[in-house]
Amino acid sequence: MNTDERTQTNLDTFITPATEAGGITLRPFSAGTLTICRALGLTMVVGGEKEQVEALSADEKQRQLTTFLFIQSQPLDVVKKAVKLARENRQAFEDDYLLPFELELPVTAMFTAMQQLENNLTAIEAAQIEVITRPSGSKKEPTPPPN
Repeated sequence: MNTDERTQTNLDTFITPATEAGGITLRPFSAGTLTICRALGLTMVVGGEKEQVEALSADEKQRQLTTFLFIQSQPLDVVKKAVKLARENRQAFEDDYLLPFELELPVTAMFTAMQQLENNLTAIEAAQIEVITRPSGSKKEPTPPPN
């Protein structure tokens, strides 16, 4: 993917209108979504080693998918409290937030969300930021742009 394609993909990822999954309205994928998904280890969403993602159990895939739907559909103040709890006590997060959400979650929402994630995986991967370091032997100061 060249630089122009990557830039366009990043723009498309972050300005896409809200989608719908099984009757649930989802917020557009944002930088905050990416941060939360990384913090909660949602490798199905943020990507990971292909073998690692493929090796996930069915239960783990369901947990990651329902967590993603929770993050994208619930009020932001609820999501912020839930994520804080998840970082402190993962089981309490699942018991207090995720399970009640799952009990009301139509199975069709999970299938739809999975399809949307698969369709948008390229865009999500393109949104990842990669920092390239200079070679360690390079002491040359960067040349300022001409006036």
